[in-house]
Amino acid sequence: MIWDAVYRTPPVVVVRRGRVHPIPGSSITYLPDNHLLSQSVTTSGPCIKRNNPIPSIARWSIALLIFVGSAAIRLHILSGIAFDGLYGQDAYAYFQYGQDVYDSLAVLHAPGQMYWPLGFPIVIAVGFLAGDISAESAQVITIVCSALASSFMFLLVNGLSKQLDWKRLDAAVTGIVAALLLMFSAQFLQSSVVVMSDAPAVMWAILSAWSLVEYVHHLDQSTAYRWLLLTSFALGMAGITRWIYFLLALPWALYVLPDWGWRIRWRDGLIAVFPAGFILLLQLLHSSSTPDAFYTHDWLQDWNIAHAAQRDFVNADGTFHYGNPVSLFYLHTIRDNYYVSEYLLPLFLLGASMLLWRFRHVQGIILLLGGWFAVTYGFLIGIPYENIRFALAFHPVIIIMIALGFGVMWHFLWIRPRLGWLMRIAFLAALFFPLQITYNAGLQRVDEIATAKNKDLAAIEWAKSRILEEHVTVYTLDLWLMMEAYAPQHDIKQIYYETPESLSRTIDPLQPTYLLLNMWAINNQWLGKEPWIAVQWLHEHHHIVRIGQHGNYTLYRINSPTPVG
Repeated sequence: MIWDAVYRTPPVVVVRRGRVHPIPGSSITYLPDNHLLSQSVTTSGPCIKRNNPIPSIARWSIALLIFVGSAAIRLHILSGIAFDGLYGQDAYAYFQYGQDVYDSLAVLHAPGQMYWPLGFPIVIAVGFLAGDISAESAQVITIVCSALASSFMFLLVNGLSKQLDWKRLDAAVTGIVAALLLMFSAQFLQSSVVVMSDAPAVMWAILSAWSLVEYVHHLDQSTAYRWLLLTSFALGMAGITRWIYFLLALPWALYVLPDWGWRIRWRDGLIAVFPAGFILLLQLLHSSSTPDAFYTHDWLQDWNIAHAAQRDFVNADGTFHYGNPVSLFYLHTIRDNYYVSEYLLPLFLLGASMLLWRFRHVQGIILLLGGWFAVTYGFLIGIPYENIRFALAFHPVIIIMIALGFGVMWHFLWIRPRLGWLMRIAFLAALFFPLQITYNAGLQRVDEIATAKNKDLAAIEWAKSRILEEHVTVYTLDLWLMMEAYAPQHDIKQIYYETPESLSRTIDPLQPTYLLLNMWAINNQWLGKEPWIAVQWLHEHHHIVRIGQHGNYTLYRINSPTPVG
């Protein structure tokens, strides 16, 4: 195989934190208590440490350049469009949550009820402390988090290269390729410029993985514990940013088992559990104060592996008919231009094959990456919903596998030294093409959401010009939080939460009331669900006057009740 020719003979034994760790498949005789190499140790091969990593100053310099480059690209994209990062109801909710957390910090009081966990609102509030309270400040936070994620990706892959025993230059190039793949990923690029939790959650997850790798490979015990604490803290923050990342605790635990000699180290385990457990406990205490706690969510309660083969669902968000079963939808992101170019699929397969071929020597990496993919993908295919951004949960694994495949080819091209550098440069230049594909897809997606946001805003301004009265009640659905932000003079209500009983109590026939709705969504996505039921009841019991339509949204005025008899 290719990698037999490009890898050096792996070490038989490694010293970490004062203990001798044999490589699986080697033969070694220990002195009593498995102590230091300064004592004589008999092995069947060379007794060496892993290959030296990139010097710290070079490693941190590369990470800094990646951060600056990633942030600059995103700021450059935004310089050409008018977009503040607020798009869809979720972004406005997160922005409001961030303000709530910021206000609670000022009075040292717990924030109020929140539908989502506290992780991202806390990060937004910290950003507000450094700047002003504005959508642009929250948007900068996501940009910073995405840029840090690319830097951490480089550091993670460079850390994994120690276990692979790659040379410094090869490890550096492979890490840079991994960072570029994440930096130019279309879906990640989009998530980097909206006020949403996806990019920050990916950042925390990659930081946790990198810290865990550093813990395993650090020689000094006290320093290793610091990395372990950072691993646990970052995992806790990833989990309370997006719940799915708490599942990574399982592959994280499996990764350290080979380093622990397949035995549980209770001290290390307790250190690892405490920060993440404390963060989760605080979140659970806060979640218990809200009627919408995560453990009551329909997707969690209705999770079923049978959903993997389904494409038609009726869930809390309405009725959906998808083109592919859930399992194929999320698996397709391995070769989707919104994530990575399909031209990189051979490198993914090459990277996976390399790890399997060297299974005895890289069990930890396989458990880490394979477990990461298994728990996140396995959960997603059991939920009754398809959303392309959800695949970001396992997207870093795909990128790492592609980067490792690139690293294998990078090694292989040096077999012929005379042409080695020329072939390597040509191979590296060829990477520009698939990166350009995903970057262009990202630009298109950012432009689409900015255009859609402007259309929604135009619809709100149009509706405001048609509503002649002041301080009226407006029922809406998709535009609820957006209208609260841009039409504060009116009482905006979410029709999703209304029932015929609540409407009969609250609608005053003597006071003007309006509806601003996407009627196609009401009659298709929400057919038979709460919004549809509420609208049907209004049509049956009140006189509804259609004022006009702007884009997808129709404005109605509710007049006196329909006469009975």
